Amino acid sequence: MEKLDITKLVSSDNIRDIEENLKGAIALLAGLQFADEAGQHIYQRESYITLQIALGKAVKDLEQIKGSVDYMMEQIN
Repeated sequence: MEKLDITKLVSSDNIRDIEENLKGAIALLAGLQFADEAGQHIYQRESYITLQIALGKAVKDLEQIKGSVDYMMEQIN
């Protein structure tokens, strides 16, 4: 049997990182509902940039996990 490359395996920490990024994105979206008197959130631009970064990281992490799951399935079969 071929030796597994453990660097390609998924761990619960990988999933936890995605969970934290998604929770952060949800918190940012919830915060954007509060507007000042002019109808704009004081930190709206910064919030959108941070939201974009958090969601982008979550997508990147999911792509890595998909690759890890594909690798694990190849090793099983």
